[in-house]
Amino acid sequence: MRFPGKPHLFLAGLSVVAITSACGGGLLGGLLGGGGGGGSNPVAKFAYVTNLAGSNLSTYNVNASTGALSTGTGSPVATSSGPSAILISPNGKFLYVGGTNITAFTINSSGTLATLAGSPFGAGTDPAGLAIDPGTKFLYVASLSLNQISAFAVNSTTGVLAAMGGSPFPAGSGPAAVAIDPAGTFLFAANSVSNDVSAYTINSTTGALTPVAGSPFAAGTAPVSLTVDRSGKFLYVTNSTSNGVSAFSIAPGTGVLTPLGGSPFPAGTKPVSVAASPIANFLYVSNSTGPSTVSAYSYDGTTGALTPIAGSPFAVAATTSQGLIVDPTGKFVYVANNGSDKVVGFKIDTATTPGALIAIPGSPFAAGSGPQHIAVLKL
Repeated sequence: MRFPGKPHLFLAGLSVVAITSACGGGLLGGLLGGGGGGGSNPVAKFAYVTNLAGSNLSTYNVNASTGALSTGTGSPVATSSGPSAILISPNGKFLYVGGTNITAFTINSSGTLATLAGSPFGAGTDPAGLAIDPGTKFLYVASLSLNQISAFAVNSTTGVLAAMGGSPFPAGSGPAAVAIDPAGTFLFAANSVSNDVSAYTINSTTGALTPVAGSPFAAGTAPVSLTVDRSGKFLYVTNSTSNGVSAFSIAPGTGVLTPLGGSPFPAGTKPVSVAASPIANFLYVSNSTGPSTVSAYSYDGTTGALTPIAGSPFAVAATTSQGLIVDPTGKFVYVANNGSDKVVGFKIDTATTPGALIAIPGSPFAAGSGPQHIAVLKL
């Protein structure tokens, strides 16, 4: 029997390497940015998928040229029960998994995992979403059932977590996901029951959270995933039962959210996960039912408005899509599909139709039982 997906999903904060570039001219330059191209040598990297029903992780080697996945050494790796949210620390050393608690690992040079001392770490009830600041100093956990955000100090050498003073911090009802802006200044939480977004400023010294003026901000119905774009100017939120993407501008310095003109933007049926490219003005949303698809958009770098990419939505060759991620190089999109125990992979077109998705040869790739979310490491 398939294990049904949880209604909470985490997508933001999975990129391990922040990649920025200046914008160039023309459509392709404006979407992809300027700057140098990649070298001829592929970059070795690894991927990890949480298997909710199997209480383990599938590990993979990623072919950096094609995006194809092959089973990693030692896969699967046991976790605490019900693993869903997953992230890799920005320094590339540690992997954290949210289940009944937080299971933590060091990542070896071969991509294999070793359990951290003290793991698992308690994080309240039902840790639904994870986010970590760019400096690998603070980890935040959305507790779906307790309506709060638990916060931890991260030892950047060992990866060990220590509860932060003042934690937990109040959130809205049913916080399902959390995301941090690229500067590490603000944290945002999607509250799936109260249908809004809580916004906080992050104390750069202590990591403590302070609510932004006017927080929480209204979203659509059942917001379950959110992401901040690479510029830190825009926040995008999937509303799983109103089939749209709420979009906001983020006020510099204050973190106040203002709905964009045209928001919410249409998505597919039951959009459950959203991710922005780290190198281009592209946004992707996984739609879990009717059938499973990925909606692809370009967005205006000034207004943040979304425009569907030609050919969107793109068919997913598996059922019940859940977590979606753009890999840290901005070349590939991966979708976990817990209805068919698969991971579907796409290459992002940069030539014919920029931002369009092309199936990776060999996709879909086998996962464990009930795959939920994905993290990708670039070395």
